[in-house]
Amino acid sequence: MQEVEKRGCIKSLITSSDNIVDLVNNLLTWSRLQINGIQVNKKRFNIKEVIRKNIELYKVMAHKKGIVILDYSKDLYVNADEDMILTVIRNLINNAVKFTREEGQIKIETFDYPDKVQIVVEDDGIGMNKEQIDNIYKLDLISHREGTCGEKGTGLGLILCKDFVEKNKGNIFIESQVNKGTKVIIELPKE
Repeated sequence: MQEVEKRGCIKSLITSSDNIVDLVNNLLTWSRLQINGIQVNKKRFNIKEVIRKNIELYKVMAHKKGIVILDYSKDLYVNADEDMILTVIRNLINNAVKFTREEGQIKIETFDYPDKVQIVVEDDGIGMNKEQIDNIYKLDLISHREGTCGEKGTGLGLILCKDFVEKNKGNIFIESQVNKGTKVIIELPKE
């Protein structure tokens, strides 16, 4: 086996193992939520720190695809379960990297409102049509879409995000257009 082929195999193994880890984490978290309900441990924390940690986690994956992640988040505080919101932001950034084409861009912003903080994760990727958006939270219609470089998805990530955001008295919205990109908006309470 030539050196180039070896590198290709190693890269493929790393990508596969990353996908398996994401799948297992989402399945375990979601199943715990369904079986005995996860305790929501709310506290006040800086959303910018959670976003920064997750950007660090996906920086290498984004760099491999030539994707630029623009972080416009501000030091804003929310009152929520930090671990749950860490999982939500992780899933959103993972999806954005997965479904953004090479040399694309992901923008993360936060907005301050009197009683809530809004977090927006926007990409210029492959997007979704209306039917896909309408069915995205339906367990019986889970779809497995491939990312722009063959990355595999489980279809559980956004279902988990919705559950976690709602358990924290927040809202989640999705805006998307095919071949233009996707914007996911999360609103979390300040108090």
